Amino acid sequence: MRIWLNKIHIPKRCRPEGWKKPLKRHLKCKLTKAIYGVDPRETYDLDETWRMWMYEHLKMYLKKAAPIVDLTEHHFDWNGERYSQLDMIHMMLDRLEFAINPKSGYEDMNEKDWDYVHEAEQIWAIICPAMWW
Repeated sequence: MRIWLNKIHIPKRCRPEGWKKPLKRHLKCKLTKAIYGVDPRETYDLDETWRMWMYEHLKMYLKKAAPIVDLTEHHFDWNGERYSQLDMIHMMLDRLEFAINPKSGYEDMNEKDWDYVHEAEQIWAIICPAMWW
């Protein structure tokens, strides 16, 4: 179950575990994961897979860390403005959700959309050292 992806209506067919493959390939992927701990399907379209992974993990981080850690304590500069860690996380979530939403459609994104999406990686690079609890 991928609760966070379900909540934003990302269908299973749009996720690595839902990509249709022959049974033999599916079993081989399961075996590879048992050996290496990584399902090779998660390495296809790694940019998309990373965005889904990051989205889910940031949502869980907010659920678990926010009650314990003051996410407004650390502040960061972004595009000439100062934001709290919590603000930056929400900014990342907005961009990630926009990117992984099938309605956004990779084929239909223009340069402005892609610049917006890629800000998630830039924001992550800034806040990553503060992402512990």
